Amino acid sequence: MLTCAGKQQRLAEALAYAKRYADAEPLYKESLDVRLAVLGEQHYKTLQTINGLAIVHEMLGRKAEAEPLFRRALTGATSALGEAHLVTLRTMNHLASLLHQMGSDDEAEKIHRAALAGRQKTLGAHHPDCARSMSNLADVLYSTGRLAEAQQFFEGALDSKRRTLGETHPSTQVTHTKLNELLANLDGASAPASKPLSPPAPGSTAAAIHDQICGPIAICLKSFTR
Repeated sequence: MLTCAGKQQRLAEALAYAKRYADAEPLYKESLDVRLAVLGEQHYKTLQTINGLAIVHEMLGRKAEAEPLFRRALTGATSALGEAHLVTLRTMNHLASLLHQMGSDDEAEKIHRAALAGRQKTLGAHHPDCARSMSNLADVLYSTGRLAEAQQFFEGALDSKRRTLGETHPSTQVTHTKLNELLANLDGASAPASKPLSPPAPGSTAAAIHDQICGPIAICLKSFTR
């Protein structure tokens, strides 16, 4: 049973990475049923499947179904792996990003700040995951009208992405765009001088979002085993 569940999990991950979310969903569910029955809720393989299914629900637009799954995954990861584990921090980031999309900005900000602090301590200030956390926190601050603080985090994220991903990476380009939009909303007299930013490549926003959300399904969640 577990061997079959593992094969279903790997196929689901591949389908999700290929943006075939509707095809991935039933495979995640079948794998989850087996892993819950055999391994239990807090086994790292079960948590991996819960998190993957939550991401698929989110990408299919079913945020209300994704939220409790992310919370289950976070509770389990915190208990089984610890608050500072990379998978726990990544799950925090997913949950906070979803809460922001759902309008729960107070909770989203709190979780994003905790995830950022944990990632900086564990990975170092310029790791790509820290840049993602900074950018996501900046999104929340921007949407709640705290433009000056949002600018600081966007600029920090942009600097880290330039260092680690390069100027032309889709994720770097998305941060370019967001910072440009923010600067356009700041009063010209009070806004700090900023180096002109290049426009994003066509389609880069969607590519970066898919990379940020779905890449961990096939790659980063393997760190459950570490």
